[in-house]
Amino acid sequence: MTLVMDENQRKTYTFERKLHPDNLLRQAQLKSLKKIIIHNAKKTAEVENKLNDAIRYFPLKSTEAHFWSLARGEIHIVNARGVTRKVRDIDLTNEIKSQLRRDIKIEIRNYKNDEAKASRRFEEFAFDLVSGIFKKIDRDSLIHQKKFFVIFGPHSSLPHAECSYENKNDYLNYKILNIGKNIVVSFDYIFADQAKNVLNQIYSILSAYHLGMDVHIFHFGKIGALRSDISIGDVCIPVSALDENKVMNGDKRAYPINNLLALDDGCRRSFLKHIGKNFEGTTINMTTVLNQTRESLNKSLMAGGDFIEMEWSVMASMDHGYHSNYPNLGKISYYLTGVVSDKPLEGMTLADTEYPKEMMKKVAEAYFSMIAYMDTTS
Repeated sequence: MTLVMDENQRKTYTFERKLHPDNLLRQAQLKSLKKIIIHNAKKTAEVENKLNDAIRYFPLKSTEAHFWSLARGEIHIVNARGVTRKVRDIDLTNEIKSQLRRDIKIEIRNYKNDEAKASRRFEEFAFDLVSGIFKKIDRDSLIHQKKFFVIFGPHSSLPHAECSYENKNDYLNYKILNIGKNIVVSFDYIFADQAKNVLNQIYSILSAYHLGMDVHIFHFGKIGALRSDISIGDVCIPVSALDENKVMNGDKRAYPINNLLALDDGCRRSFLKHIGKNFEGTTINMTTVLNQTRESLNKSLMAGGDFIEMEWSVMASMDHGYHSNYPNLGKISYYLTGVVSDKPLEGMTLADTEYPKEMMKKVAEAYFSMIAYMDTTS
């Protein structure tokens, strides 16, 4: 198998996400490094309280706290976000070991020393987060609104809106916004299992307390492109999904994504006013970046895959038979799109490719406009 990233790209991608942003301190880290510890399903404060001799830092391309002990030659990584984040952290730590070409010990310290309990704790984080959100929203206003709006996407790309509450935490940052006459919950950059856990809690609470309420789910973020005619910065709309692991095992069945940006003429027209040119197609659900191979991507392309990401099929699959779990929930509507940030088959990887961030802002502006208009629709 041929890895998509060459050695220098892998080094850049990894070091920017795990090591100290200051180059001199980074070199000291690499020279002294003996061990990397991943604290799985723990909060930053829980780890920091036990690391009196370690300095806290944020890598260039990570919003998660890391800790470095020069005396012990240790880097401590806190994963408070989920199973997908843990897999990514393991990939990155293994790459550091590979780059240094010496024996670096890698240890995973699970919550209560139990991987299953660690996974369960991520669900508890989601429950606590969502429960707290509903305590901040006026119940009568929400019932009068008759719809519940959620946006998943980087807060740095959001246009200005009245913000009634903002919460920053280890698990997932969120804002409660007022867009037009609608109350909207906006979550920051999210990983696949986070999206599933958060939506599960939202659906459960709405089913229990807000009978019959419809839910509108908006998502935007960076994606990779497989097709040669799709360029960096292009906007893509998924209408179906393939799973990389299944494709590699010979299963090429694509599952539909009920994306209203493609299926509803009114939504599509509204979106196009802001975006213009876009591509519809099939997304490939992937969980790894560092371990992407040319063979896997080419096979995914031949199976009909057009672009790569990790959230859409997870979110979209949750409306299949959902009334069995959420009997009082209304209709679930999805609005999903991505901006191409890399083309791995053509050597343009996440390690060294810049994309026009203004396109992300245009997508967010389009979503805000659509939500504001919905206060005049049924």
